[in-house]
Amino acid sequence: MTHALALATATATLVQLLQDSLAQADLPGAAVASRPANPPAGWLGLNLILFNVTPDPALRNAPSAALAFNLHYLVTAHGDAQAGEPERLLAAALLALSAHPVLHPSRIAAAKAARPDLQAATLDAQAAPIRLTAEPQTLQDLSAIWSMLKLDFALSTRWTVGPIVIEAERLV
Repeated sequence: MTHALALATATATLVQLLQDSLAQADLPGAAVASRPANPPAGWLGLNLILFNVTPDPALRNAPSAALAFNLHYLVTAHGDAQAGEPERLLAAALLALSAHPVLHPSRIAAAKAARPDLQAATLDAQAAPIRLTAEPQTLQDLSAIWSMLKLDFALSTRWTVGPIVIEAERLV
């Protein structure tokens, strides 16, 4: 049964997937963070921001105690613009996310193994496949997200991950 650690486990799995992708960018010292804020000045890497959680339309009325959600992420790339670092980082992220259109349970289990706080998570046992989908974006969409999160402009892309199914406890 998937429970309250599901969202954190999904984010940790994406962070690890993106971290693995950095070798393609060939930028030593690049890192992946998951923070809802601007990274420090001069930071080199990708920032994964969970900015919205919505009900999964296909599973929202399923007759069960499960709640199904889609997680909406913004991936931003940071580095020396003159050296093309943000473009190289974002390209590596796009390649990695596109190459893994479904989060495989073994990848989720590996992310759990690296995080002691997620050991009790059961997302890797979820029956429904967890899909990664690139989201179309307009400058207006991105401006609204950056404004809402109080982020400075950064080269970015949006992705939806889901469904994440959380079993609801039945109250008697």
